[in-house]
Amino acid sequence: MENKTKKNKYCHGCYNNIYNSQEKDCWHLGDSEIIWRKEVHIDQIPPYKQPYRRFLSCYRKQRYVYINKE
Repeated sequence: MENKTKKNKYCHGCYNNIYNSQEKDCWHLGDSEIIWRKEVHIDQIPPYKQPYRRFLSCYRKQRYVYINKE
């Protein structure tokens, strides 16, 4: 299992990143995993040619969907 510091660097840009301050962490961080996903904008037309990247399993960004590599 990855430690919080390693996982916290994947929080940048997440919709829930407002919870990652010095006082408290995002409540999703403890149960999350680092996985390979493809980030696709909801207005993008297939085929989705962008490469898979590492994201946290809880990572969310407005107007994007995430496709798992599996």
